[in-house]
This record gives sequence, structure tokens and C-alpha cells, in this order.
Amino acid sequence: MLLLLSACLALVACGPTTERERSVGEAWVGPATVQIRKELNLRSAVSGTLQHDERVDLIARRRRFVKVRASSGAEGWTDSRLLFSAQARAEFEALQQRAGKAPALGKATVLDLLSAHTAPYRQAPALYQIAPKKTVEVIAHQRIERVPWDPPPLLEESALKPKPTRKQKQKESQRIPPPPPGPPPPVPDDWLLLSGYTQDHLPEEKPNEPPPTPPVMDDWTLVRAEDGRTGWVLDRLLYSLIPDEVAQYAERARIVAYFEIGTVRDRQAGVNKSVWLWAAQSAGARDREFDSLRIFNWSTRHHRYETSWIERGVWGAGPVTLIQKGGAVTGFRVCVVEKGGKPVQREYGLQNYRARVVARTAAQPPAPWYIPAPRKTANGAPAEPEAAPQTLWQRVVTTFNRLRSGSPR
Repeated sequence: MLLLLSACLALVACGPTTERERSVGEAWVGPATVQIRKELNLRSAVSGTLQHDERVDLIARRRRFVKVRASSGAEGWTDSRLLFSAQARAEFEALQQRAGKAPALGKATVLDLLSAHTAPYRQAPALYQIAPKKTVEVIAHQRIERVPWDPPPLLEESALKPKPTRKQKQKESQRIPPPPPGPPPPVPDDWLLLSGYTQDHLPEEKPNEPPPTPPVMDDWTLVRAEDGRTGWVLDRLLYSLIPDEVAQYAERARIVAYFEIGTVRDRQAGVNKSVWLWAAQSAGARDREFDSLRIFNWSTRHHRYETSWIERGVWGAGPVTLIQKGGAVTGFRVCVVEKGGKPVQREYGLQNYRARVVARTAAQPPAPWYIPAPRKTANGAPAEPEAAPQTLWQRVVTTFNRLRSGSPR
């Protein structure tokens, strides 16, 4: 009996063991936390919770969902858009380092819980959330077309395909090639009706096409939290901390940067009032950083804010940075595009809270904070880049030339 029991135990020990699925790639977690499930079903049990920047192994894929294995050994399914590839992770880390050293353009707050995304898209992973009435620093602004976020694939198409065996390779080499395609069918006589064209024009004439629909754009803001983390949020959900008695003069323009450059003592009212410098972007100047600079000083005579200096029609191509000396603001610098399309860095000096240009140096505008990936067409080929929007002067000249030539379109 003892010998029989020993033999059974030996057979069990020599039996087949459960092998782990092979890893076909690696990725890193994008959001603050991600729950993985045992099966590809929202009702399936949660097999583990992953943290931001945690490395996982990719072991399977079904459409846009992937099965991952964490360092703890937990395996489960999650959305591939919540994971970073090695290239995407490196780009995001470079953005974090650049934003961590960039000067702030002001401060803002939120009224409701707001998610900060890793990319300027609504479907991008939420890195962290800004609590109501919390303050964040504004780092940059960027205008992005509202399209579904399409991150780069985590795996190549050939990564999950099993390697062909020697027999399969021999069969593929012996396979008979398909016959050549036959001639195309003739074009029917009523091809115009079949194509949906009306009969009010000749077949050789091209029908009138409707004008293309302009793309829908979203204004995004790169913010930096108190702990140093940065993320993208929709600009319309942020509220600048500039006082309302100054912000009321925005005239429906968008305040992209504002700074406190001094204080004025109102002895009659017994209060100290700040002097503000802002850069604003009007509704017709969304193709530039800003188009006006303005300084608001407190009037001790009228007890209200008044404009002490303003410059309009500026083609801003970079952020506004302050010049300080001994703790006091003595001026500021901006990168603008002057006549002829020449980028120049202007240095302004302050005197009695009025600004004047004291130096001009050639400079290149800073690189954009986010470069959208080229969109793909239905057949998978990259879409052709769209033409840059025309300026107001170009549109006026084009309309005048069309009217002069007698063409109504």
C-alpha cells in the first residue's frame, strides 16, 4: 500500500504544469490607477489594480483591448488606450521635464472635479484630478482639432502571430499562385444616376461641390499642480485668479497670461492695489499666442482700475516672461512676429507702469508643446496635411481677385 501511494505521488509530480503565457511586449500605465479584469467583460471580477507608470507585460490582444501581466503576477484585461508604449512614455516624460522648468503664465482654479489628461484629447488617460477650488499654475495653451484620440499601437501586427513551422513554410513555398485578374466590367450607361448625380449638367462637367466643413477646434491648457505633476485640461473649465474688477475689461478676449508687477497705495481708501500685466487673445486671433498686451494701474483719484499702457495688433509667438531685479519687476520679454514674418524677441522696460521697447534680438519661436500624430485615411494611408488658414488680408485679396475676374465663387 505504501509503495502504491509513493507511485501515485511520483506520477502527479511528473504531470504537466500550467505554463505562463509568453510576453510579446511591454507597456506602462498612464492614468493614476487602472483596474484589470479576469475576462473581457465589465461584469467580470477585478484581478488587480495598477498604478501610474507601472510596467506590465503584454500577453494577448483583442481589437483595442489587451491582456497584461503585472509585476505582482496578476493578469487581466484593460483598454490599450490607458497604456503607454516605450516611445509614448519617453515623450510624456520629456513633456513633464520641460513643463517642470517652464515659468508660469498665471494661476487658475476649478469649480468642479476636473481630470488632467496626458494628451490634449478627451479620451486620453487621466493622470490625476484637480479638486474643486484647488489652484494650479498655467504653463501653456494650445489649440487642437477635436478628433478621436488615436494613440500609437502598443504592438506590431506580427507580434501576436505564431511563428510558422517548417511544414507551414514548405506548404507556402509550394502554394500555386492565384490566376491573373480578368478585365474590368464595362461602365453602365446610367452611371450618373447610379452615382447620385443630377442631370442638370453635362457628363463632362464637374458638379458644384459644397464647401468643406471647417474642423472643430478645442482650446487646451497645460497646467502644473502643487506637487509638480502636469496635465492637459480644457481651457473653458479653468477660471483665472485675476480679480474680476480687472477681468471685466477683457472684452470677450481670452486672457492667456497675467502677472502682478507692482502695488499702489490708495491712502483715501486705505488699501493696497496690485498692478497687472496681461496678454490677451481675441476671438479672431486664435492662430497666435496673443494679439494684445495691456497694463492696468489703480487710479487713486477715481478708485478704479484704468489702462496705463496698451499695445494691440501684436502677433505673439511665445510666452511672456518677466524681468526682475532685486525682487522688483523692471520689464518683460515676448517673442513676436514682426512685419515680413521675422520672429523677434522684444524686451520691454517699465517706467511708471508704462512699457516701451528697449531691445530687439532675433529669436526663434519655442517648439509646440504637443505635436498631433498625422491622421490616417480609411485605407490606412496618412492623410494629406491641410492648407494653413488664410489671414484676413489674404481673404480680402482673394475675394477682390474673384470679383474682378467675374467669378462669383
